Amino acid sequence: MANLEGIKFAELNEWEVSFIENVGIGDIIITGKQVEQVKAVLMLEKKDGFELQAIRNSVVRHLSDKSSKAREAGDWEAFNQYHNNMSGITAVIDNMMYSK
Repeated sequence: MANLEGIKFAELNEWEVSFIENVGIGDIIITGKQVEQVKAVLMLEKKDGFELQAIRNSVVRHLSDKSSKAREAGDWEAFNQYHNNMSGITAVIDNMMYSK
């Protein structure tokens, strides 16, 4: 885990980065299948609360950067998709963190 001024980040591997960028979560809704994919690919079931928070931080940091670049390029479709992915993935992680 990388550390930035007390904030912990998980090191996402290439497969995890590709997944979070391309999972294709729709507006407002994350499907049950996508919830299970998020849990499996990021191996969330095996993580404690601190590890879940670090993964969440990394997802937000990475997808925020991608969406910012898409916005600067005027690619609103990619911008919206990165935000949908970020919202859906963080919702899954948050649910797991607060149900432990």
